[in-house]
Amino acid sequence: DGQGQVTGHGYHPAGLSFAPYDLAAALHDGISVQSKWKAPDTLRVSRTVSLTDYTSCHGANTCTLADAAASGVSIPFYSLTQKIGADRVAETLRATGVTALWTTAPPAPARVELSTGALTPGRFGTDLGIGRYDVTVFDQAVGMATFGGKGVYRPPYFIQQVSDGDRIVYKAPSTSDKP
Repeated sequence: DGQGQVTGHGYHPAGLSFAPYDLAAALHDGISVQSKWKAPDTLRVSRTVSLTDYTSCHGANTCTLADAAASGVSIPFYSLTQKIGADRVAETLRATGVTALWTTAPPAPARVELSTGALTPGRFGTDLGIGRYDVTVFDQAVGMATFGGKGVYRPPYFIQQVSDGDRIVYKAPSTSDKP
């Protein structure tokens, strides 16, 4: 952008849209989505950093992982990732088809490939579980489609045609139709 910033790559912080990956990693490790976790309003994670949830699990100081996901409460997912490890969550992301995450740490954003063998242990911090790292919308769609496909990955593709009975609602132009 002329100011030294990387632009145009379409990645954004995932936030709590990473909860399904956290839940899948928990289930893989034998942790129930009905397990209860502390859910304080604020959690100090270091001398200088605290997490604050502006919503709560029905006003309680604890909640299940399922309730945390439904309520948009992040602190239980931070604690879960601390317990099972960010590497487990990163492996779940990779297994669903997410290809890369971006770190925004100085000096510049960096793409971290999640392909087999490229996951360096300890590469991501516990904040991976609360969606701090950036991901593309396309990769998120691939990951969610894998969940929707009962855990079966399908290569991504663009829709060619949409029909409503016998009526074609949309048809993608052929490559020969493009200028």
